[in-house]
Amino acid sequence: MKSFNQFIKESINQPYSWRMIYSPSDRVIAKINDTISGSPIIWDYSFVTSDGDTIAVDIKYEYRDRSITIGFALVENGDYIEDLIGAGDSFRVFATVIDIARHFVKTANFTIKKIKFSASKGEGSGRAKLYHRFAKRFGINSGYGKIDIKTYSHDVEYILSKG
Repeated sequence: MKSFNQFIKESINQPYSWRMIYSPSDRVIAKINDTISGSPIIWDYSFVTSDGDTIAVDIKYEYRDRSITIGFALVENGDYIEDLIGAGDSFRVFATVIDIARHFVKTANFTIKKIKFSASKGEGSGRAKLYHRFAKRFGINSGYGKIDIKTYSHDVEYILSKG
C-alpha cells in the first residue's frame, strides 16, 4: 500500500491531459506589447478527471501590470463551481493547473512579470497550504521567486514576481 506522501508525489507528477479551448488571434497577441489594452486577454483550457468531471482553466493577461491571473473551476451543467474543485482528486487537478501554467509561461512570446491566483477563505486551510506549496514550487522553478500574499475579507491572493 502506498504511503500518503507517495500518493501526493505521484499525483503531483501525473497531471491530466489537457487541451486549449480558446486562444486569442495572432493579431491580438502581436499587439500585446505595442498598446495598452483596457481589457484582459483570455486563454481557456480544459481537462477531464478520472471521475469524469470537466475542469475549466482560464489565464487572463493584464497589460497594465504585465500579469497573468490563473483561475479554475468545476464545470457542472454549464455552470462554473469554484468551491467544489476535484474534492477526491485535488492534488492531480492542481498538478494539471500547474502544468498548464508552466506551458503558458514557457510559450508566451510577451512579457509576464507577475503570476496571480487566489483561494477563497471558505475553502479551508488545506487549500491554502496547497496554494502556498504551489507558489513556492512554481515560483522557484520558473524564475518567479518573490512571493507576496495578500489577505482580504473573503480570499487570499498569491502574487509571484520575478526578482
